[in-house]
Amino acid sequence: KDYERFFLALQLNKETIQGEVQLSNGFDALLPELTARHFTWFDTGNLAGYEAAITHFAPSGYDFTKTDEFIYFVDDRVIKFFGDKQVTRNRVSRASLLGDLVPALLGSRGHFFVYPLVPGETLYSKLTKTLVKEFYAWLGERLWKPIDLADDARFRRLCEHFYHQKTLERVRRFYRKTCIQDVPTVVNGVDVPPLRQLLERVDWESLYRGVPCIFHGDLNFGNVLVTEDDRRFILLDWRQDFGGAVDVGDMYYDLGKLYAGLTVSFDRVREGDFSFEKTDGTVTFELPRDQTLEECRAEYEIFLERYDKQKVRVLRALIFLNIKSA
Repeated sequence: KDYERFFLALQLNKETIQGEVQLSNGFDALLPELTARHFTWFDTGNLAGYEAAITHFAPSGYDFTKTDEFIYFVDDRVIKFFGDKQVTRNRVSRASLLGDLVPALLGSRGHFFVYPLVPGETLYSKLTKTLVKEFYAWLGERLWKPIDLADDARFRRLCEHFYHQKTLERVRRFYRKTCIQDVPTVVNGVDVPPLRQLLERVDWESLYRGVPCIFHGDLNFGNVLVTEDDRRFILLDWRQDFGGAVDVGDMYYDLGKLYAGLTVSFDRVREGDFSFEKTDGTVTFELPRDQTLEECRAEYEIFLERYDKQKVRVLRALIFLNIKSA
């Protein structure tokens, strides 16, 4: 608020040091009113400092932000940025396949694409048993359109890469990064064998036999918009590919993703509403309980009776594992 006094003093005091006028010449005029304040300083000019600041200010003390994508809201538009241009191109291509299930894109260039801001609220914020039953039925009618493939072997390879190979690679990368040992652990009082043994029990062949269809790829209630005007469902933040393919995905991956979001409230976890403690050989955690979410999960269990429920449960576990290992 004292900028005029600052710049006036800077103009009047022409004293230089090594030929340069000093900013301190302007501050001298403000000294009588300046007081010291103690605060914690974070240098965000480098990646390590930025990550430290994000972690410090996160409600939970954990950083859940994505470092390779950002979202901007400018007037009545939504602008998405991705660090990888290919991700942007693939998402634009997939938007054309998803059609009116997603917002109509206004344009794209390089790392960005833009679409109109659609008035509405996420399905998470409007949860009722009646609404989610409508949404479950809508998925089968509007989203999961079956695709007849000329090359079934290709789709099997996609599932193998996406579920099995990607999981193993992410787990290896996680252990290299954290130096955590894969050993037996007691989790909330339950003896859990090493992860490698659990992964050996997975019926991978069953997962390779996916159901090719149009898919979303990150299906959870936070990525579903309920419009204000006519209560339509609009899908947001669709995945860019399935194992590298943009034209097809596995319906069971969407089923597993949705099941994961019905098991844990991701929104509340991001807000820090959970507890976690790790000691030698023991892990204790507590996740938030949500009565409405549990009722919606019960409805989903009924909905899953028409599918391979055990397969969906296995995929839910792998999804949680991949989120942690990413």
